[in-house]
Amino acid sequence: MSKRSAPMAAAPKYVVNFPTLGMLVGDWIEAHCVVPDGFDRGTPFMLSDWQLWNVVNHYRVKPEAKVGQLATAFHNRRSQTVRPQKALALDTPIATPDGWTTMGEVQPGDRIFDERGEPCTVLSKSQVWMSDTYRVTFSDGASLVACGDHQWQVERRTPSATYVAERVTTSDMYGNLLDKQGARRFRIGNAQPLRLPEANLPIDPYVLGAWLGDGNHDDGRLTGLDREVFDRIVNAGYEVRQMKVTKRVNVIGLRTHLRLSGLLKNKHIPSAYLRGSEKQRWALLQGLMDTDGFADARQGKCEFTTVLPVLRDGMRELLYSLGIKHTVYEGIARLNGRATGPKWRINFAARADMPVFHLARKQDRLKPEGRSHSQFEHRRVVAVEKIPTVPTQCITVDAPSHMFLAGREMIPTCNTGKGPFTAAIVCTEGVGPALFAGWAERGDVYDCRNFGCGCGWLYEYKLGEPLGMPWPTPLIQLTATSEEQVGNVFDALRPMIEYGPLADLIPKTGEEFVRLPGGGRIDVVTASAMSRLGQRVTFCAQDETGIWTVTNKMIRVAETQRRGLAGMGGRAWETTNAWDPSEDSVAQRTSEAKATDIFRDFPQAPSHLSYKNKVERRKIHRIVYEGSPWVDLDAIEAEAAELLERDPAQAERFFGNRIVYGAGHFIDGDVWDSRAALRQVPNGTPIVLGFDGSDSDDWTGIRAETADGYQFTPTFGPDRCPTVWDPAAYGGQVPRLEVAAAFDELMMRYRVIRAYIDPPGWTSEIDAWAEKYGDKVVIRWATYRPVQMHAANERLLVDVGKADSPFTHDGCPITAIHVRNTRKAPRPGQRYVLAKASQTQKIDLTVCSVLAHEAYGDALAAGLFVVEKPTENLIYTASSTRRR
Repeated sequence: MSKRSAPMAAAPKYVVNFPTLGMLVGDWIEAHCVVPDGFDRGTPFMLSDWQLWNVVNHYRVKPEAKVGQLATAFHNRRSQTVRPQKALALDTPIATPDGWTTMGEVQPGDRIFDERGEPCTVLSKSQVWMSDTYRVTFSDGASLVACGDHQWQVERRTPSATYVAERVTTSDMYGNLLDKQGARRFRIGNAQPLRLPEANLPIDPYVLGAWLGDGNHDDGRLTGLDREVFDRIVNAGYEVRQMKVTKRVNVIGLRTHLRLSGLLKNKHIPSAYLRGSEKQRWALLQGLMDTDGFADARQGKCEFTTVLPVLRDGMRELLYSLGIKHTVYEGIARLNGRATGPKWRINFAARADMPVFHLARKQDRLKPEGRSHSQFEHRRVVAVEKIPTVPTQCITVDAPSHMFLAGREMIPTCNTGKGPFTAAIVCTEGVGPALFAGWAERGDVYDCRNFGCGCGWLYEYKLGEPLGMPWPTPLIQLTATSEEQVGNVFDALRPMIEYGPLADLIPKTGEEFVRLPGGGRIDVVTASAMSRLGQRVTFCAQDETGIWTVTNKMIRVAETQRRGLAGMGGRAWETTNAWDPSEDSVAQRTSEAKATDIFRDFPQAPSHLSYKNKVERRKIHRIVYEGSPWVDLDAIEAEAAELLERDPAQAERFFGNRIVYGAGHFIDGDVWDSRAALRQVPNGTPIVLGFDGSDSDDWTGIRAETADGYQFTPTFGPDRCPTVWDPAAYGGQVPRLEVAAAFDELMMRYRVIRAYIDPPGWTSEIDAWAEKYGDKVVIRWATYRPVQMHAANERLLVDVGKADSPFTHDGCPITAIHVRNTRKAPRPGQRYVLAKASQTQKIDLTVCSVLAHEAYGDALAAGLFVVEKPTENLIYTASSTRRR
């Protein structure tokens, strides 16, 4: 029998005062659908108030509907749900192939890691979510702050002391950490080593590790080396000289490399080494452990000791990047019995198949290869504590497991997904009362047995309530940008059917589709499965429409599906997180559509309230956090005011819950990559240059472009180094003399007809270059001018995206990274300037590309590129613009 026979008893905005099948559908879902995974797997799937509110509106019936109208009787032909669910605190560190970002800073399109250590792409990102917040603590002392709905892939201890894989929420674990025997119930697998390409490193990683362990901090000498270590350094290509008086050895040339890398008197592990290949990182660890490490022969435990906090932190990140959990102990360092300061011992377990040491006498102490134990492979959950609410946010990634690494400890955790709720709606559309069948008379009931379901469930209609019935032959499509993304729904749908009452009605759930009674089916559709589009479908579940754009061809998918739905009187349901308004996504188009037959669940504060006004901002917060009494509005105001000072758009999105034009992607990274076509540019070729300079924080770079639109990063010097300078590789300071030498070499090697240079910090150099090469060649081009910079940005953006544009480039990997890091920051007059995705993500080579392309366009317009010989391959020369 129905358990819900009255309208929703909830907040006033959830009172139902219109005819709807939603009450019937809501009760049917809770009677037939089950929780697909986690601690409560197999128990009834209970709808929350907001979920039921979506259901009653999606199945709202027109008062004038008549029998036989089927789906056209419904008030709304589409529904859109914008609701984040599973979230981590905004300051949660997230590892990237280039270093670190945070949950608050990461953006769609960014690359992070999954639990296998494989790079994966962030597909979408939610708004900021304010709900019950917990601190989850693990056996190695690591912890993450997450909301109650955040999901974790765990192994749960059974009464027989075995473990089964499950997906649980933070709330599931809260208060359930111990079983009846007092044992820890949940454990989480450690991440695998990060899979990264080999890096171009200035110092052999083993040699660097050995120097960090036993080297002099101010030169290239090392103390007391084992013969195996000595030979390993020689085999790496270094000349080693034994000092006659002391036990030290001098590695010839090492001091120069250490100085250029900023390591002299500054022992630390450079970030480039922490994102080298797995082989390079193992070699670095071996160098550290061979010199300053220890292995216990009895237990196979390893220990590394240091008195340098920066080396302690670098060693910890190195271990986590190799999938090794560890524990840190702080003690007192002593010299001749006198305390000299703190020291840190880093302890971890290792097996013989893990190349921790190069020294055989140490490596042989590790336990035999293949030995398996939870200390190598898992963390146990030791505490889940409820804490004062903090802002949290969630992301979706394209990893097959839908998992990503979070925290400095790189803990595997699950991404967001509205899969179970959408799966329940799909079940309704497949075999439930999804169609209007007339108006109820006294005594009418919905009896499952009349529709092929033998569970015996009944629903008693009220007089005049809409009647429901299943589709005779439903054809349903689950749709997303990729098969992995569709899995958010499909992977929830199958167990929802298999573990509940629907198993008898739908006995076959395949790997790629579900066959329904009466010849219907549920298919998976992506942009790559275009052959399935155009069918006369009855229902489409469209997941994460906030990332459906023209670029990934999903706009076309959405439009094709809607035509198919119109032919059958079917309807669609969109689920998404907050979208980037610069990308013109399907979600944005749905939200902004003028149509009145679309239900949108995306509560917002009135637009006339200004977020910059403190009084009105307070009103916005009251509306946004209505129904959340645990939220401290004073704390929200303090956080928002601080963020407003440096990023007003982000503050309004995070805390005001608004979609505002903010830092969207400048150029789609895939589109940029598609323009790569490497070729040689001979000496003497006429070119233009774009130069963006820095001193100690941002990078300095030079990009060039030829007359036929080929852009490249030049090289210079005897080693043909690229014209890119990261100050971190030079002791925190850009090598200005080296930059000047590179510029002079380019001016001599090529026929440079224009060089656009951003002047801040480089005015003296620009003056000298203008005097030497002419002020019509060397031109100050200030990037802080929003009008001019917007126009220059648009010129490059359009030419990269136009199919008939001649623009190509050399595929410079550094430039490709900087392009992906670059966002649009709004300015008055519908303009924008370029901004970083986060403080650690550099964009300087993007600016160089913009300047080079602007110089290229201006040179063409001024006729400075002159065709010398009209052949099939045009040859250009530069007009005489230099001062002689």
